[in-house]
Amino acid sequence: MNNERTFIFIITAYVLSLLFELVFGLSNYQLQQKSKYSLLNRYPFELAQGSKRYFLPIHYVLVSISSILMILFAYFFFKELSDAYLIVGTIMTILIAAGIFLMFVMTDKRPRFRMIVVLVSALATVALSAIIGTHFLRGYSPRGQRFTTFEAILGFVPAFAALIVIVNPNLYKYIISDKRIRQDGILEISRPKKYAPSYTEWLLIAINVYLFLLVNIVNFIH
Repeated sequence: MNNERTFIFIITAYVLSLLFELVFGLSNYQLQQKSKYSLLNRYPFELAQGSKRYFLPIHYVLVSISSILMILFAYFFFKELSDAYLIVGTIMTILIAAGIFLMFVMTDKRPRFRMIVVLVSALATVALSAIIGTHFLRGYSPRGQRFTTFEAILGFVPAFAALIVIVNPNLYKYIISDKRIRQDGILEISRPKKYAPSYTEWLLIAINVYLFLLVNIVNFIH
């Protein structure tokens, strides 16, 4: 029962932190940049682009909370399994959480390092998804209930999705985006409507949100 309450608290706080980040970030971007934010050609960190000082602490806090909650859930979830699951699952989650945090706070001044962050996060996602899918395929819930094959398939989906994302050849074509500050102080960014380095980060974030929610839902059902 205590674990169930812990999981419910973590998933609720996680969803709320992400929603607040998106709501505040999108509103801030439209207010400061006088244009709509596009997930197809804007990086996650650009939600706070040119923001007022009051928003930056909120931005960092919300992103930090969501990342920490991912790690906490992984610890509480995997500690119910074997030590091997606990160690490997927690390490993979830490890599993913750290990667997503950097996507939200690190600028694009170092594109190669940013690419490394994306690749490490994607490979960690593949590993974590494989671990969870295997557990759903062979293991049992804390209540001794058998997971279904369909749940196991859903657990493997993020692994395939992350692999598809990183084999996209457009991801490795470094297109230099033209940035300039207008006289009114607004930052103009000239990029293609579909900019792979940007939307790939959002896809990885979405894949991991799906995986996080899936594990919570399956864990709640069983």
